[in-house]
Amino acid sequence: MEPQLPFWGTIHAENEEGFNKEEQEYLISEGYRILESFGNHPSFVMFSLGNELWGSPERMNLILKNYKEFDSSRLYTIGSNNFQFYPTIVENDDFFCGVRLSRERLIRGSYAMCDARLDIYRRTFPMLLIAMTTLYVRQLPTPLKLRKQKLKFNTEQELKS
Repeated sequence: MEPQLPFWGTIHAENEEGFNKEEQEYLISEGYRILESFGNHPSFVMFSLGNELWGSPERMNLILKNYKEFDSSRLYTIGSNNFQFYPTIVENDDFFCGVRLSRERLIRGSYAMCDARLDIYRRTFPMLLIAMTTLYVRQLPTPLKLRKQKLKFNTEQELKS
């Protein structure tokens, strides 16, 4: 499990234009809450500051340093897919998680290449079958829709038919 802060944007240094003290205080304290709440979960091994972040690598490094001092039992990174096209690794990064190494090098080790023509994952069997099945299942009536339509199953036999 790699929880990350609920953030997708720019983390500014305190002396930079755009620095939002309240936002950063919230995000940093949310990180401590995540570490305290889920820190004993056996699957919680990695932690990220967010997704596709930009901004001050120095500020992100300081935040990681403080989290590591609080809880050194897991691996930390400044984020997933940060600084796209310009991979950035800071001193307190324990691992790198990215999708692009440059404008010419797109890599993907996860679900799909959703923003490029290289997405063979979702266009090949069996993933195509899974994607089609997922779309079909989403169209099936949910229990709430069934209730609204006043369709109820009263017996085991009605469920089978």
